[in-house]
Amino acid sequence: MNRKYKIEICANSVESAIEAQRGGAYRVELCAGIPEGGTTPSYGEIKMARELLSIRLHVIIRPRGGDFLYTPLEQSIMLHDIDMARQLGADGVVFGCLTPDGDIDLPLMERLMKASEGMSVTFHRAFDMCRNPRKALEKIIALYTSRDRECENMSEAQLQEIARRNSLSWNERGFELLYEDSADCWEKRIWESKDVTIKSGDVFDQMAIRFAVYHLTISAPVHDNRMNIGAKGLTGRTYRNHTFWDTEIYMLPFFVFTDPPAARSLLEYRYLSLPAARDNAKKRGYKGAMFPWQSAWIDYGEASHAKTGLLEHHITADIAYAVEYYYCVTGDILFMEQYGYELLFETASFWASRVTYNQVKNRYEILNVIGPDEYTEECDNNAFTNYMAHWNLQLAVRYYDRLRETHSDLLRQLNKKLDLNRCYPDWVEKMKKLYLPKANSDGIVPQDDTFLSLPYVDLKPYRNGGKDYRKDFPDLDTLSRFQVSKQADVMVLFLLLEDLFSSEVKRKNYYFYESRCFHHSSLSKPSYCILAADVGEMEQAFCMYEQVARQDLGSDPHFSDNGIHIASLGGLWQCVVMGFLGLRLYAEQLRIQPHLPRSWSGIEVELWWRGQKLKISAEQKSLKITRLTGTRPVCFLMNNKMHTAVEREFSISINSEEEDI
Repeated sequence: MNRKYKIEICANSVESAIEAQRGGAYRVELCAGIPEGGTTPSYGEIKMARELLSIRLHVIIRPRGGDFLYTPLEQSIMLHDIDMARQLGADGVVFGCLTPDGDIDLPLMERLMKASEGMSVTFHRAFDMCRNPRKALEKIIALYTSRDRECENMSEAQLQEIARRNSLSWNERGFELLYEDSADCWEKRIWESKDVTIKSGDVFDQMAIRFAVYHLTISAPVHDNRMNIGAKGLTGRTYRNHTFWDTEIYMLPFFVFTDPPAARSLLEYRYLSLPAARDNAKKRGYKGAMFPWQSAWIDYGEASHAKTGLLEHHITADIAYAVEYYYCVTGDILFMEQYGYELLFETASFWASRVTYNQVKNRYEILNVIGPDEYTEECDNNAFTNYMAHWNLQLAVRYYDRLRETHSDLLRQLNKKLDLNRCYPDWVEKMKKLYLPKANSDGIVPQDDTFLSLPYVDLKPYRNGGKDYRKDFPDLDTLSRFQVSKQADVMVLFLLLEDLFSSEVKRKNYYFYESRCFHHSSLSKPSYCILAADVGEMEQAFCMYEQVARQDLGSDPHFSDNGIHIASLGGLWQCVVMGFLGLRLYAEQLRIQPHLPRSWSGIEVELWWRGQKLKISAEQKSLKITRLTGTRPVCFLMNNKMHTAVEREFSISINSEEEDI
């Protein structure tokens, strides 16, 4: 049986332990004194349980009920009981020790863990009595965790010895020296390479962007590609710390441009999740890989059974987009050969199986989905979803053709694994006939099949702390009956595939959809901010930027009680770098089109572009590119014209074609 869950049963007798084993338990925690919260069982109880059980046996080490503060005598008893459990063949022991202040008693825990060498150690319900559970959890994890990659092949005894030595080392060095090391590391490894300098009269602007860079940096588990960024970073457990499209669309650009190895690790997480994504697709009657709306550990597949989890399928194309985005910026062909092509091909196969043929209109459609706007459930032909699926199919066709011409050996390997020769004609067929909603006579791209036919509602009374919208829109069913949206939808499409739409279409749609958007998601205003800058609405763009910047730094500190809005912080970086500096990936080319706010005199950022480190500085009327590493010319698009920076330092007027200003 392929287990996805391991069950532990707390048993108060040998008979109970045997029944737990019959019921499929993975392990038993053997206790006495259950009414007292569990105490150490007798020698005879442990011995008989070990002889009769074939599953793992863990023994609680607790000399009495009551609190978890132990006298020196009780501590000696616990040490002897641990030794007894080991001699009797227990697989693990269970204990927990606190201080009078309600903190983890680390010195005692270390003594007990050292005595437990060779056995698994579990921290028990004493955790529930901690005054600060989050801090306590960090202290417990600091001892060691078996999921640490560098510790995977170590014994329990080795892990405990490492934890002991580290703890002693930290105590000996003291806080001041540790703080100095940390500050030096941040200065050399982070601020010298990832900082964004904003020349503004308001110091808040600089603080806000550094706040974003700090949290994005610490939230990326670059040490382990089996993990990704949780919805609240490292600051909260809301959304169960699962990973969403937030990573690929709102945070990954920051890492792609400032820390390519970190970006690669985040994408490798998706590759390692491919088996679960394939299972996810198969369970729902589809082919290829269907990535779950929210993801946890790489083995788990779909982690949500809400409507968004079941129907918000665009995340599969979002991941494909992120793969191509990373490759275009970095030129990392090895990543593509090892992981990228397979991700692109398997996501394309999902979309080819996900579409529905409309015989009357002779076209393929995508029905019953949820787009980025989560106030519109179970809609047909969501523009964002359809365009992204089409783009995904088109990309797979293009790379298949390219590999056939230039890397046939690799294509043969992938074909053997994925049956690409069968998939390819299907991709082409579905791509050619997939319905892509076009702008109507008013220049508006329909968000879905019905959105434009719904009644209009003036949202002005509900904005800026005005009328409570919940009185008029008490539930999702009511919201779905009007032209209102929760967050950016079509706007995100314009940002990701901006080369497909004219400036005029973007302008008209910006005004149309912004007036109908509640912005009830922290992910909404970053997209609108960037589009506002693109269409010349700089006052609106700056206003939205300020609101994004104050999501977690505003006047209401309780707004972030459940954790900061980590994807919004990625969005803030995008507002500054992709919006005001205008630095974007446009049709596989680097585009720089600055539009600085009036109150800013300049922006400066360091980034990686195709293996070279660049410093890009923009002022109100000029742009300067400095090549910090490498010798290759830098080609970029500005004012709809390609420019080439040959020299190490290159300057150009933003509003003219005069160079070397």
